[in-house]
Amino acid sequence: GHDIFNRFVVEINYTRKFMKLYEPGEYTPKKRYTEIPLLIEDTKPYIQASIIIDDTSKFTGKFMIDTGASHALLINENSIKNINVPELHIKTDIGRGLGGPISGQIAYIDQMKIDKYSFKDLIASFPAPESYPDTVGLVYRNGTIGGELLTRFTVILDYFNEKMYLKKSSRYKKSFGYNMSGLTVIADGEELKKFKISNVRDQSPAYDAGLLEEDYIEYINGISIEKLSLNEVYEIFNFREGKRISLVITRDGETKRVNFKLRDLLAEDN
Repeated sequence: GHDIFNRFVVEINYTRKFMKLYEPGEYTPKKRYTEIPLLIEDTKPYIQASIIIDDTSKFTGKFMIDTGASHALLINENSIKNINVPELHIKTDIGRGLGGPISGQIAYIDQMKIDKYSFKDLIASFPAPESYPDTVGLVYRNGTIGGELLTRFTVILDYFNEKMYLKKSSRYKKSFGYNMSGLTVIADGEELKKFKISNVRDQSPAYDAGLLEEDYIEYINGISIEKLSLNEVYEIFNFREGKRISLVITRDGETKRVNFKLRDLLAEDN
């Protein structure tokens, strides 16, 4: 949270899974890192990024850095006039907020550029305004950059000098994926150790396989759910088109096995 970022220079190494804190007076910028101007407004960090959605929709905008978000890029459709959601998109729940599920659309966009770093064919989320009110201090922004993109770097955030430093990680060239199962899964139970299906997207592989809201997942591809985190569950659902998924679920006290294959509904040949 802000109390940590406001007190220390923070290094986040997603590949090695650690965070390092530096006293501001003792931190020296490292070599091989790219320096990005950082704007701090209402305790939140923002950077500039260039977006090409398609041939008719492109802009340079202001994006909040959200290290806790799972998406790669979220674009506020109403923040500027020439933002058009691509014709090929999926309507789905794109996340959860304090008020519950956030509905919207996901689609591939042509390109995003941060300084010298350029990403093509990445997945962008376009939240529905009615389910995603902008309550973050009323600071104008065009969207947020989340963990799915930040994991491609080692990230250093220096609030004191209003700078962000990026260095490519081994994940830099990893393709961008999305949940191809059609399932939204939430942690449930007293200790949040149970994983419950909270939504099944229409016409998705999970929908066609007969999965329902309120089903509880017990095993995924032979692995007990007790050995998986919620993030690892979604990594399986994001894996690749054609990946076979085998679930053991409980429904109304009965155990069922359900099989389906991941399918990329955003691919033009579907």
